Amino acid sequence: AADCRDVRARVRELRAFSDQRRQEYQARFVGKVRPAIVETRRSALTDNYLRLATADARLAPRSLVSLRIEQTGPSLTGVSVDNQVPAPKLETR
Repeated sequence: AADCRDVRARVRELRAFSDQRRQEYQARFVGKVRPAIVETRRSALTDNYLRLATADARLAPRSLVSLRIEQTGPSLTGVSVDNQVPAPKLETR
């Protein structure tokens, strides 16, 4: 039973460390503009794998856009800074 408690305590420590490192990494990009692919009308993924919430209904899914990264609480949001560029068409066979 003591081993289980040790394992659980170590898992908590590692998760806290991981959360802290993720927050530090994300904070480096707040205020910066990054290219992103719009996944849905409410989310986008930047070129450095930051998931952003979006609120701009004009952003079409699968489009490539430039977003300014902003911090809103623990989450990141993306604000469009220019007109969207159509995403390349995927070939279907």
